[in-house]
Amino acid sequence: MTHGNEADATLLRNLGSIVGDAHVITDEGERQYFSRDFFYWDDAGTAAIVVSPGSAEEVQSIVRLLAGTGREVAIRGGGMSTGRSYVPQGNSAILLDMQRLNRIRDINLTDRYLVAEAGCTWQQIVDALAAHRMVCDFTIPGSGSIATVGGAMAHNVTGGMKGVLGIEVVRANGDLIRTGSWARDAAPTPYWRDYGPDLTGLFLGDTGAFGIKTAISLHLSPAPEASDFASFAFDTERDLTAAMIALANCDYLTLRSGFDPTLTRIVLEAQTGAPAPATSDWTLHLRCDQLNEAAAQAGMSRARTICLRYGREISRSMAAGLGVQRLSVRGCLNRVGDRWIATNAVFPLSRAAEATEKLREFLDAHEEEFIAHGVKVANFVSANPYHYQLEPLFWWSDKVSELALRHIDPAEAEKFRLIPESRANRAFITHIRHELRDFFQELGALHVHTSKFFRYAELLCPGTRRLLQDIKHTLDPETMFNPGNLGLKGDDL
Repeated sequence: MTHGNEADATLLRNLGSIVGDAHVITDEGERQYFSRDFFYWDDAGTAAIVVSPGSAEEVQSIVRLLAGTGREVAIRGGGMSTGRSYVPQGNSAILLDMQRLNRIRDINLTDRYLVAEAGCTWQQIVDALAAHRMVCDFTIPGSGSIATVGGAMAHNVTGGMKGVLGIEVVRANGDLIRTGSWARDAAPTPYWRDYGPDLTGLFLGDTGAFGIKTAISLHLSPAPEASDFASFAFDTERDLTAAMIALANCDYLTLRSGFDPTLTRIVLEAQTGAPAPATSDWTLHLRCDQLNEAAAQAGMSRARTICLRYGREISRSMAAGLGVQRLSVRGCLNRVGDRWIATNAVFPLSRAAEATEKLREFLDAHEEEFIAHGVKVANFVSANPYHYQLEPLFWWSDKVSELALRHIDPAEAEKFRLIPESRANRAFITHIRHELRDFFQELGALHVHTSKFFRYAELLCPGTRRLLQDIKHTLDPETMFNPGNLGLKGDDL
């Protein structure tokens, strides 16, 4: 901690009395670790104190203690943000590390819901449900060995927010609120979201700007009894895009992932653990989950007929490999430890072909710069019943983040620690990522995550923007929680 005055010393004592001194962090290295997300932000602040509450009541006490102090409160889950969501704006912030709120409070198989505290990882939930042969309706993020339930609720996921029944949240005044049927004063049971106005939706995708999530209720479904997989290759990006658009009505598909030739090779290397030959194929990988094997095969047969109009079927091994749920951050580094960043953009299916061509023009225009900085470029595309997503991926050589190093195999981490810093490469990636974001904005794209990097409030129509500001002012009048997220700053309210 850098301030060192009596007020700070008093604050430290008071925080320690709430959570225990062992859960108040002042070590500079640890404060820097908790203050950084999965991307480098060289202008980022470092929290003055990191505090780890262990219950919703402790969160309430911390918030009440900090009210009126003018301190920024940054809220961090597993740390997998790439849009500086919880990264402090200055050096006086108090950062709440939510990972001690990691209990599964209830699994109700009759009413088919699970209540998990916000710091639970998705891996915990998968493991807890496996014995019951149940799964969450919610699409679990691939980084779920680290990513937390609360973090996913705050940032949205590509597959949508299906199956969220209710949320427990601490407001900036310290009040604890619950939503949906969970909000009932007498005998609250979190089994139904649609009780009264949808207050649950208010806190989804808010990036922590409206309140601190402490627990979430998720709907459960029986695990599928059968799955079928298929993979297809296409000669051109245009053929792949056409096939994915033609699959638009195949809502029964649970995986629709398209790779350019570079990503096809990278994924194959990750699955086999060995170098893969170069390819010119654009590939599409499908999964169909159903009640029984015959139904899964029938669904895939229909999808196969569509895909063969545009390409050819190949070994399904890659699709089957993608279908195995591996919740890890290892995929965020390539085989030699290059760093990785993705920049997503969402379009309606009717604009998929146009957006894909425009993105290709953008990437081709920067090809010489990518080569000069040794940047590997790939493109991931996906579709669901609601939208089409383009996600350019960049890998570059640079110092590996501590966040990644702490969550991979120790032997690999020791080797990757030797990779030197490259400020030139990092500056280029930062520049091109901002340029790509602005390009997508001009093209009319939306983004799955908003936080600080992707614009939100600035893009809304005036009436909606004023409503957003009014909600923030009502729930957090001092702009304590993650200021700057959603484009909301104190002087706007």
